[in-house]
Amino acid sequence: MKPCNERQIHEALTELGQEREEQEEREQFVNRMKLDFQRMLPHVKEHFLKEFISYKTYGSRDIAFYERLFGLELQDKQVRMLLLRVEESHEPEHLFALQNIAADVMDHVLLGTTMQGQLLIVLESGDDTSRLMEQLDAVRATFRRFYKLEITVAVSEPDNMQHSRGMYRETLHCMNHRFYTGEGSLITKEDLATQDPREMADLELDEEKFGLLIKAGNTEEVAQEVDRLFGILSRMKLEISVTRSYVLQLYAAMIRICPEEERSEFTS
Repeated sequence: MKPCNERQIHEALTELGQEREEQEEREQFVNRMKLDFQRMLPHVKEHFLKEFISYKTYGSRDIAFYERLFGLELQDKQVRMLLLRVEESHEPEHLFALQNIAADVMDHVLLGTTMQGQLLIVLESGDDTSRLMEQLDAVRATFRRFYKLEITVAVSEPDNMQHSRGMYRETLHCMNHRFYTGEGSLITKEDLATQDPREMADLELDEEKFGLLIKAGNTEEVAQEVDRLFGILSRMKLEISVTRSYVLQLYAAMIRICPEEERSEFTS
């Protein structure tokens, strides 16, 4: 509108320019954060899986948070665990390559990480077991073609993600059996040597009952339960990695009794 005030026009244009620069700076920052997050997400997934099956006290609310973070459904799905071992001497890059081959060849891979020099994969369990076995054969064949190394695979039975520690132990049991099936084989529960089912059942910890004993301050019965479990482990003479997984489950059950603010003292 006339008459024009050049000073006011200049100030208004300057203010608009500053706002535009600030908006572009915000957009660039947000886009950079999104890109950095996408780059870090695979590492976060690996870290989550590694901690979830070892000793961390993740519960259903924690899983729900990571479901939203990863854009995955974990709690309401049947999954399988696969443990893949590169036989003979190999480099860390081989596990990285193996994980990428598996992701390309196999259906519905959800999570993956390395555990004690082996590749652990969680995938959604389908009804077509024969297709799963065909894809695992394709993974092993592809890796063998590129690296001239054999891959031994241990496959768990389908179960809920909440029981992932048990599935991981099952793959360790299967992998330990490769002495009988041969390196480069594909091992399932059906291939395991017969073990006393009563003793295997006794080895499974009733975490709820164990927690109630601790809360009640019944130190004598707690000590008896720990001695009983350690006695069974001693008699069974399992591979050290399998034994460790049972001990870690016991340790995690005890940590869950602690107040949340004190848990870091036992898990750091």
